[in-house]
Amino acid sequence: MKSLRKFILPIIILLLAIGGYAGWKMYNQQLPDLAKSPAAHQVDAATFYAEFVQDEPAANEKYLNQVIAVTGAVDEVQALENGGAVVVVAVPDEMFGITCSMAQDQAEAAQALTPGSMVTLKGECTGYLMDVNLVRCVIM
Repeated sequence: MKSLRKFILPIIILLLAIGGYAGWKMYNQQLPDLAKSPAAHQVDAATFYAEFVQDEPAANEKYLNQVIAVTGAVDEVQALENGGAVVVVAVPDEMFGITCSMAQDQAEAAQALTPGSMVTLKGECTGYLMDVNLVRCVIM
């Protein structure tokens, strides 16, 4: 029984060390700079939104977790308390739109956008929840 404990304890310690290292690496992982990343898809806002409304599972398979460049008219720009910004791209004849959470270094440029102006934003698609959501967006 004592020899079994001597064998199991080092294995448990080793597994905890490996798990801790993996967690540390994931926590400190650098996200790619989307300004330099190529877009997997370039699409206009109306088409992009319509694909999610018509067939969400297919749109998720096509766009989810990919870099997407979306072109459309700015509906509104929201300043966040943390200094960030969110740009909502309008979708014709729809109550909702495409919500683009801007990268921190893009917040000032985003707040200079005016409603109605045309813009192309590139960001990572995180899915559809009444709005189609893009994160870490940059202005192209």
